[in-house]
Amino acid sequence: MRLLFVGGYDIAGGAIASRMYREGAQIAWLTNDPDAQLWGEKIHGRVFRQRISRGSCGQILDGGAVDCAVLLTAPWRELASGGASRGSLLEMLDAVLEEAAATGTRKVCLLSSEMLAEEEPLDAGLEELRAAERLAEAFCRQHDVSLLVVRMGLLFDKDASRPRAYLAGRLAAEMAAGAQARCPFAPDSRLDLLSASDAADAFLRLYNLEADGVHTVLSGASVTARELCAAAARAAGAPENVSYGTLDYACDEGRAEAVRLLCGWMPFHLFAEEGEEHLRKDLRQEAPSSEPTLCARWRQLAQGHPLVWETVQNLILFVVACLFAALAEDWSDLRYVDVRLLYVIIIAICFGMRQGLLATVLACASYAVSLLRSGIDVSYLGYSVSTWIPFIVYGVAGAFGGYWSDKKNDEYDTLSREFAEQGQRYDLLKDLYREVVALKNRLQKQIVTSRDSINQFYSIASELESDDPRMLLAHAVSAIEQAMESKGVAIYLLSGEGRRWARLAVCSAAWSGALSPSLDLQSIPALYGRVMHGRVFVNVALDARSPSIAMPIMQDGEPLAVVAVYGMPMEHFTQDFENRFQTMVKMVRDSLLRAFAHRQENQEQFFLPHTQIYRPDAFSRELETLKKIDETYGCPYSVARVRRAQRVQSSWALYRQAEPLLRATDFMGVGADDEVRAVFLYVDGPRRQQIQERLESGGLVVEWED
Repeated sequence: MRLLFVGGYDIAGGAIASRMYREGAQIAWLTNDPDAQLWGEKIHGRVFRQRISRGSCGQILDGGAVDCAVLLTAPWRELASGGASRGSLLEMLDAVLEEAAATGTRKVCLLSSEMLAEEEPLDAGLEELRAAERLAEAFCRQHDVSLLVVRMGLLFDKDASRPRAYLAGRLAAEMAAGAQARCPFAPDSRLDLLSASDAADAFLRLYNLEADGVHTVLSGASVTARELCAAAARAAGAPENVSYGTLDYACDEGRAEAVRLLCGWMPFHLFAEEGEEHLRKDLRQEAPSSEPTLCARWRQLAQGHPLVWETVQNLILFVVACLFAALAEDWSDLRYVDVRLLYVIIIAICFGMRQGLLATVLACASYAVSLLRSGIDVSYLGYSVSTWIPFIVYGVAGAFGGYWSDKKNDEYDTLSREFAEQGQRYDLLKDLYREVVALKNRLQKQIVTSRDSINQFYSIASELESDDPRMLLAHAVSAIEQAMESKGVAIYLLSGEGRRWARLAVCSAAWSGALSPSLDLQSIPALYGRVMHGRVFVNVALDARSPSIAMPIMQDGEPLAVVAVYGMPMEHFTQDFENRFQTMVKMVRDSLLRAFAHRQENQEQFFLPHTQIYRPDAFSRELETLKKIDETYGCPYSVARVRRAQRVQSSWALYRQAEPLLRATDFMGVGADDEVRAVFLYVDGPRRQQIQERLESGGLVVEWED
């Protein structure tokens, strides 16, 4: 992976670069900021500090073989004041997109703001960011470049080197300085504050999934602007002096679930729990130190120029050595100690070859001066070989000591680099180990669950062998509850024009009172469209009106019934549970169609001629079956005597008159007293009046039985 970050300092960009580097990616950063620290000291990447233009972008993209260009937009996302200081986002975006298409860069990522989901006019910076999104989408569609737009909430982070680069840190810094903080939001606005490290983790997961399009990354725990300013004031230890703006915004926390379901991402740092402490750390880092002393300034100057500082120490030690050599001449016990040789060895060992050779020159000069002071002629120094020996010894000592010191320092630097690389590899392996263990546990759970599900298939299949469609549906609810590990299973029969009405046939006991007996599928277009085409519906939008997952039972290309699961836990939104659900629905479909075919073939044994009115013995069995289902699943039903208002009474005429008024789950039969009765599923006392009015409007007389 090779990533190029384009733009000024961005707290999200720094966190993403650090995370991608730990994952083994090669990173580079193009910025016009001449001295900003872009990432941590342990992160190694190329930094191009030059104006962002088509020329600079093209040179880097063409020469670096970049896989993905990441556009950084912190000044626009974090509502920085001063449009002139931000520069032109569209100009920067145009340069990157043009060169990305020209050099074959197949992926572009734009860091954006989740506030752009609102259609209302926003801050000028956010509107420019909205225009950048649309420009990038149009350009990438035209040039077949993959575009990933990551919309994030406002950021906060710990150990940030520049707190003023994000809104929360800017508010705290202004309060700490005693100025009036300027919050662009209204006091009651709800904001989602996201940790930069969590945003980096979400980016990594989306990048690994090769996701494209717009994805919103939110913590799902919003706070009001008033709470944000109060936390900033406490972190700054200053009065809450804030001027609020007019931007009234309320974050929709429902959008936080999409990325979690897509890649299993979860936030680890919430502003309500850690934000105040992070702001406090940032302010301590940014707090200016007191005026340095003269010695401190000289020390800083010397440390900034290592060669000068080493030379100064060398000269100081040379002066000390000369003074000690002069003092040693008056001490009989010290006159045989060569202080100059000791000085050369110390300097060579401490500072290496370069300073060792300088110490050798100084020691030789000092020795020559001492000989001249002793009255020795200069010509004697040139012609007497014995006087050369100290010079040779000083040179050998300085060269050998410097070489040995440089070698040891090089070995130490090599070991330090190797140790740092090993530490990075260890951290990477540790993170990989944790992820592998978590993945192993999850797969092990899936294997055990799958094994248990396979062991249950025989018992489930045996339960679905019934020829009674009503009892078969009840057994199907029990079987799907076991397979899906959920107590919210419901089966609907479809009726009406366009199969728009779903009539509740049977459901889990826990949901018996919560589900409506009739469901208008056309009021839920997403569900209706999938059902009409015989496909599985998964409630990824988390619509409260829709089931978690649903699938139709098809007959001759037409939907006959719908099997749905409500209240499914979030961890069950996986491919494994979807496969289980499809398998169970197909088993139910086969058994149900077989039961309907058996009922159709033996129609004369169950129904009166030319009607769907049950004979007395079949009607008694149906009522007994309903009673058992009601005891197990809480399926309330009502029974009523039904007759025509006209004087002429016949079963065939009564059926023709009542059939259009009954739902798909209602049925009629002849009781022991030879009177026709109608049974209405999921109809109790309060709903009887509505049923009675509908039947009486069709010319029928209804008498309810207790």
